[in-house]
Amino acid sequence: MSEPCAKRAPDGGARRRPGEERRRDECERILRIYGDNYEQLSTMLDRQFQMMHARASVLLGICGVLITTTSILQLFMIPRPARLEQAALLLGGGMALLAATIIVVGVLHIRWITDQRGDDVPAWLLSNLIYRDRKTHAYRVGTATMVVSMLLYELSVVSALLSATHDVRLPL
Repeated sequence: MSEPCAKRAPDGGARRRPGEERRRDECERILRIYGDNYEQLSTMLDRQFQMMHARASVLLGICGVLITTTSILQLFMIPRPARLEQAALLLGGGMALLAATIIVVGVLHIRWITDQRGDDVPAWLLSNLIYRDRKTHAYRVGTATMVVSMLLYELSVVSALLSATHDVRLPL
């Protein structure tokens, strides 16, 4: 008997890549728990996507604050030309915009779970797990990009504050 969640190579043999093994195992575990019950599987997947979209919405809100901060800091905190502060600030704003784009395009993009490929329930489940994992990867990349943006903002503010006070010396 063939494995229900194994992808088939053109020659009919099961092909496995190292990254797919975890997903295949998860697919088989889910099928052992829920069987071929489409309604329960659909509900379980829907909950996972809802949680991911809720978290992505929070990140998108933070990105919005960071993008707004770029304008405010450019107007008030760094009125004089200071290369490091301005470069870090502009890069931080660009990274926040990039993070927002990754989140909107990669995570919040909607494709209905009922529209996923699959000739049977196991194949349909596996295609949904692949779709979920792609969204999860985009979420992680967007989060990392947002963190880099925050670090660049901090560098900009710290650099501006240190250059504004001449008698502050860092211990060496």
